[in-house]
Amino acid sequence: MNFDEAISFENLYKGLLKSQKNVMWKDSVAGYSLNGLKNTYKLRQDLLNGTYRISQYTSFKIKEPKERDVLATRIKDRQFQHALSDNVIYPSLTKTFIRDNCACQKGRGTFDALKRLRKQLRRYAVKHKDNGWVLKADIHHFFPTTSHDVACNNLSRYDMDIKSFEKVCDIIRSFVEPQITKLLLDMGVAEDKADRYAHTLMLEYVYGDYNKNVHKALTEEQLKAVNELFLSEICGIGLGSQVSQLTELALLSPLDHFIKEKLHIEVYERYMDDFVLVHESKEYLEYCLVEIEKFLKERKLSLNPKTDIFKLKQGFTLLKWRIFVTSTGKVIMRKSKKNISRQRAKMRKLKVMIDRGERTIEDARNNFQSWQSGIHYFGCFNLVNKMRGYYYELFGEVAPKWKD
Repeated sequence: MNFDEAISFENLYKGLLKSQKNVMWKDSVAGYSLNGLKNTYKLRQDLLNGTYRISQYTSFKIKEPKERDVLATRIKDRQFQHALSDNVIYPSLTKTFIRDNCACQKGRGTFDALKRLRKQLRRYAVKHKDNGWVLKADIHHFFPTTSHDVACNNLSRYDMDIKSFEKVCDIIRSFVEPQITKLLLDMGVAEDKADRYAHTLMLEYVYGDYNKNVHKALTEEQLKAVNELFLSEICGIGLGSQVSQLTELALLSPLDHFIKEKLHIEVYERYMDDFVLVHESKEYLEYCLVEIEKFLKERKLSLNPKTDIFKLKQGFTLLKWRIFVTSTGKVIMRKSKKNISRQRAKMRKLKVMIDRGERTIEDARNNFQSWQSGIHYFGCFNLVNKMRGYYYELFGEVAPKWKD
């Protein structure tokens, strides 16, 4: 499907329905959705006429599972990105992915990655038992250090029409906005003005929209610093966008093929920027580590300093699960304590939001159902029973039953 087909009224409206999910309690979303048909028509006309512009981002921090900066997009932009991603980007990128590349794909979430890894480990254990070594790695500050030029060059390899490719690159380049804001704040511009000026300058950088009022408001020194930023190699992909997630997933796809086809690693699984390799030889994994570092350096990325190689029998952590291979070849998976504490905190937060009228009891049921499904699959029945009791204490009803 090409760009013009992707932005049909039907596809854009489907994008609006997806964008509303779990956020209809927000005033901005409710107001936009109230005139959803009219706003969808206007968005389509702007896209056809070339007058569409990315709205100002909202920046905030999340602290779970660790502190990260998130760039939230407006409902209009999410609507467009859903239509573009679902109909052009996703089909173009995923058809080249290997099976062990998980995250942000239909049917390939965290539990699918864990199931795949368990299946591979069982096959490995038939021959080697618990004898072997694990290379556990992740990319150091993956999203913040991704070069815009590298990301766009990587996307150019995929089967995507030129209009769609240009729009995706526009979205990637728009992530310079928080860097402009920080630069202006460091140079003494007031916070409320810095946000507004940064958005205007981002539009100038991405679309060429010159605004003389902003140029008059800023000093010559400030404008020079902004121009130097634009001429430098800009890094940083914003969390919170569907396009950014698919872009980052595709950026490491060549690494998947390199590890499987060049290094010939049989036990390999990747979830976004976290990945594990298992091999019977420590020396060979050390060689693989050097080759992977070279491969990433060409793409201006690096491995986390915590990357290490250790014995398979010691067990390792992936996606908040502790994974062990016993001396008899049995694969055991246990939920980490941090994840259990985090789920309890989510349930308490949902309780507060339900009391405020921001969420419904159905949201709590869906959240618990999603959590316990994976737990049941890996046999943690005692843990599920304890959490079902905690659910009853909070919400005063029996927790939903497990559905496979």
